[in-house]
Amino acid sequence: MGIASFVLFLVSALLFVGVIAVAGYLASFLVNQTGEGAIDPQNFDPEALDPETAQRLTVFGVLAALLSFGVPVANLAGLGLGVAGLAQQRRGKLFAGLGTVLNGLSLLAITALLLLAFLSGGAAF
Repeated sequence: MGIASFVLFLVSALLFVGVIAVAGYLASFLVNQTGEGAIDPQNFDPEALDPETAQRLTVFGVLAALLSFGVPVANLAGLGLGVAGLAQQRRGKLFAGLGTVLNGLSLLAITALLLLAFLSGGAAF
């Protein structure tokens, strides 16, 4: 169970990198548009987008959302497996301890980022 916990941390770290990559692509796509079809962030009108741009933004937005939900789920599963691995008798505790600590720190970091976003007014719900 300890190795599975550690592997789940690695999977969640890769998912987080994927979220950052997809969000970066979306941001660069929106910012780097120039010319007649350029998107003005101050006066954004979703109806004015051409169908190809709207489809691309929708696909990558959904991908970023799904990946971002996968990160804490993988961390929670890894945390549970790590704690279960630490509770086992006569088993190595190295990977269980690493998995528990790293998954716990990752969940704390995610929580801190969400709280920072909510408190700064960055997320409008």
